[in-house]
Amino acid sequence: MQSGSASSSWAHTRNSLKYARQLAHKVNCSSQSDSASMIACLRTVSAKKLTAASWPMGNEPITALAEFYFVPTVDGIFVKDDPLTLMNSQTYLKQVGLQKLDCMVSAVSNEGGIYKFLARAADNQFHVSSSSSVQHKAFYRNTFIPEVLQVYFGTSSSDMTQAVAKVYAPSQSHTVNLQTVMNTLGDAGMVVPVMQFARAHAKLSSSLKTGKKTYMYVFDHIPSFMSGHGMGLDHGDDLMCTFGLNKAYMAALAKTFSNSTMEPDQSEKELAHTVMGLLTDFARHGYVR
Repeated sequence: MQSGSASSSWAHTRNSLKYARQLAHKVNCSSQSDSASMIACLRTVSAKKLTAASWPMGNEPITALAEFYFVPTVDGIFVKDDPLTLMNSQTYLKQVGLQKLDCMVSAVSNEGGIYKFLARAADNQFHVSSSSSVQHKAFYRNTFIPEVLQVYFGTSSSDMTQAVAKVYAPSQSHTVNLQTVMNTLGDAGMVVPVMQFARAHAKLSSSLKTGKKTYMYVFDHIPSFMSGHGMGLDHGDDLMCTFGLNKAYMAALAKTFSNSTMEPDQSEKELAHTVMGLLTDFARHGYVR
């Protein structure tokens, strides 16, 4: 499992009706008098138009970084409860058979690195400079942290904001560096959720004495052929090893990193081969050899 877990806030929504109305407004379906009419109108809109209207959400750059329309809804039927609640319920985990499986989860060393790309897209949309604004400590503390808390955990308070700021930006400086911002976003959205899942699986396996194993690894190798990675490996960049540095993937990367050489050395080719071997061994045998 990569890219967080089911408890990542961006992986489900607590505000489905609110988001449906926002989307309806964007595609001229908001004049409908009731939810049923609104839904009927939305069903007449092409998938291409709905997708184009689905980002950004709302009019706030910070919110737009982390919220999405088309994610699962806690409906009590298909998704029976808040994913974190289900994850902490051994009764539910046994019901779905998690105790029968080995588990491998992972993160990269700079999950919050995705902020750089999201911020760039939001800046273009809203004609602002998110990266500059958020490095002002007052903005980071009074706007960024409360927004992240609200989006990721459904609630925010001055005590929660103070606790987060104390951990990530304890200095008295009037500014925060970009890495602090990325750590805040990456931990909340990716690292903590994946650790929660790993712990839930390990606890279940231990209590039932199933012998099933829980593995977790952090991928931190920064490719020699990619520039701009001074703060760790960004979210998603480990995929080049997962898929073996194949030509199609390298060509796609070249479009994103136009200033990079895209020429891996022999040690990186061997690393990619090793990673693929570990993953396929786990998929085949349930353990790492």
